[in-house]
Amino acid sequence: MRKEKILVYEGFKRVDVWLREHFPHLSRAFLARMVKEGYVSCNRTPLRKPSALVRPGDLLEITWPQGGELLVLPEELPLDFLYEDDHILVLK
Repeated sequence: MRKEKILVYEGFKRVDVWLREHFPHLSRAFLARMVKEGYVSCNRTPLRKPSALVRPGDLLEITWPQGGELLVLPEELPLDFLYEDDHILVLK
């Protein structure tokens, strides 16, 4: 894991929005999940809500997970297949 500390200069925004603005290559959903799972702290207090506000002067500490630490798990979905062959799949 790699840790990064960032001093907030502009703020009064939701932490997931602030993170998305500063890490545009990452999705807001991914960043919100990082917050919920405790990978983001503000002033040494772990944040658990993506809606938490950051303010100027706050110190954010982000623990970036390596590899599969934030695993995307498959989800069972009920799908109705209308047609399927080697080239096409039609769902209802």
